[in-house]
Amino acid sequence: MLSNPKDETQVREINGHKLKFTNLGKIYWPKEKITKRDMLNYYYQMAPCILPYLKDRPQSMNRHPDGIYGEHFYYKDITGKAPEWLDTYLYRSKEDIRDRHYLVARDDASLLYMASLAA
Repeated sequence: MLSNPKDETQVREINGHKLKFTNLGKIYWPKEKITKRDMLNYYYQMAPCILPYLKDRPQSMNRHPDGIYGEHFYYKDITGKAPEWLDTYLYRSKEDIRDRHYLVARDDASLLYMASLAA
């Protein structure tokens, strides 16, 4: 998928959507020396196996932007923060009147978008 192993940033068209992948040399698994690029390539190859389990399920993403040993946080509401082409699930709680939109991964592009966030 990410054919140039030296570029730190690449733009690829996936399912008709342009995705920008950055910091591709960042090490996510230090012991194994696995980079963000390696992880994205893995998710791209495994998408047919992963996507059936995500279908129609709003995602609560656990992001690890500094790798598996760095700080992490949960990311749910993508309202105004993600591309408009992503499918979302509208959520409203009884206690909070604001609308929240959770990402729903339905294709390779949405799965790789989540992976690019280190989720």
